[in-house]
This record gives sequence, structure tokens and C-alpha cells, in this order.
Amino acid sequence: MTDIENGAAPADIPKADAPAPSAAPTPEPAPAAKPSSVLDQPSDKPAAAPSTWPDDWRESYAGQDEKLLKRLGRYASPKAAFDALISAQDKISRGELKKPLGANASPEELAAYRADQGIPETPDKYELKLSDGRVIGDADKPLIDKFLASMHGKNATPDQVSAGVDAYYEIVEEIQAQRYEADEDFRRQSEDELRAEFGNDFRRNMNMISGLLAGAPSGVKEMLMDARTEDGVRIINSPDTLRWLTQLAREINPVAAVVPGAGANAGQAITDELANIQKLMGDPKSEYWKGPKSVQMQERFRQLIDAQQRMK
Repeated sequence: MTDIENGAAPADIPKADAPAPSAAPTPEPAPAAKPSSVLDQPSDKPAAAPSTWPDDWRESYAGQDEKLLKRLGRYASPKAAFDALISAQDKISRGELKKPLGANASPEELAAYRADQGIPETPDKYELKLSDGRVIGDADKPLIDKFLASMHGKNATPDQVSAGVDAYYEIVEEIQAQRYEADEDFRRQSEDELRAEFGNDFRRNMNMISGLLAGAPSGVKEMLMDARTEDGVRIINSPDTLRWLTQLAREINPVAAVVPGAGANAGQAITDELANIQKLMGDPKSEYWKGPKSVQMQERFRQLIDAQQRMK
């Protein structure tokens, strides 16, 4: 039996051409990378065990109690609700949470509650701790006493009352600072206006007004100095007020406008000054008749004569 018959290919018989090996498959391109986000980052914490609480745990617990269901809605999970419960119990054990006062508390319960909160028995026993070294003045005491009585009726603690009094003084100080700035701005505007109008007589007119008010009945000057319009403007700084007072002062005491500051000696001062001018009038070469001061001196002479006649 030949090798062919035995099914074996003799070594010297060539084998049929085997198909050429195919080229290696071209790899498909990798998908484009997606932009990363915080949500895509791997967590370094182990995955939490699946929750055994149903999604409707709030409804299941609250039942038909809508108020309770609304309270449970504040918590994102049962764990958050348990954490809040434990925190509240810890505060109670440390004395940080105290029993509130009931709506219909008896006098004994009210006294016990106030003692527990450090609230004094009467409003006048509050020990205030004010900041910035503040001290309650005599003028403020009636107002503060009324405030303390009201806060005591609301069972306010000493810290709460002190904070309220501090807030009151902060508001008052702020209002006073703003009013002062407004007063100064208005005063400067009025002064600029009247200086331009009165010229060299501005200071004399202001002195005459001061003298006029000094002769007013007791307390009248102070009332006028402190009086304000409805919009808060000081009346004494109004240009119209100062014009009127200037005119009034000149009519009541014309001599003061001519010889300010002379007081009871105004008549003698006028006589003396007239005598000096009259000496110059007798000399045709004097400054009364010639020179840059001649016009002013002649006008001064007429003022003195007019004031002297008014005094008579």
C-alpha cells in the first residue's frame, strides 16, 4: 500500500498552494473623549449600600397629618431627620434648649420661666450691658424705662434688651450726624448768599441780630435758635429770616448800626466822631474834601447826623 493509499502525503509531493494570510484588521478609531465634569469623577468613597427606605417614607410616616408631612419635607433623607433629632437631644442635655413658656402659664410658671432665662422680676432690675461706653442720660431715661417695661412684658432676656437699647442709640447718633451735616451745608449756603448781599456790613448785621436776640425775654433766643421748619431746616439759618432780623434790629436800635458795640456810650461816641469830622470839614485841603476817602467820610457824616437825630 502506497503512502497515498494510506492517506499520507509523501514528502516529495508538493502541497497545494495555501491562501496567503490576510492583512491584520485595521482597529476602529476610539470614540472621542467627552468633556469631564465633577459628576464624572470617580469617588474615593465606597459606594453606599442601597437604601432600604421607600421613596414615600415621608408620606408613610405622616399619614394624614399635613403639618407633619410639611415638616418632614425639610429633610432630604431619613438620615437627615435622625441627625436633626440627635442634635436636638444633645442640645437639651447640654441645657441649650429650654422649655418654652406656655400660652396660659400660671404666675408660678411665669416666675420659674423668667428665673430660668435670667429675666429679672421687674423691668427696673434689668442690668444693661451697652457697647461703646454708652450711658443712659436723664433726658432719655423716661423713654428707656418705657421700652424696658414693654420688653419685660414680652419676657425679653437682658441680652436682648441691651441689644435693643444699643440699636436705639446707634439710630439716634446716625440721625444726629446726618442732621449736623445738613445744618452746616445750609448755614454755609446762607452765609455765602448774605455776604454777597451785605458786603462789608455782613458781620455788623450779624452782631446786631445777636444783640437784638440777647434783649429778648428769657428763653426766647434759645427757642429761636433751635426752631426748625417742617422739613428740618434751622429757621435761624434761613436767609429770609436773617434779612428780616437785620431790618428789625436796625429799626429798633439804629444807633447800633452806626456805632456797633458802643452800648450805653453810643451817644457820646457819635458826638466825638462828629467833632473829628467837623474839624476836617473846616479845612478845604483835608481828606474830607479831597482824596479817595472823601466820599466815604461824607457818607459817614450823614449817617452820624441821622443816628443822632434818631436818638433825640
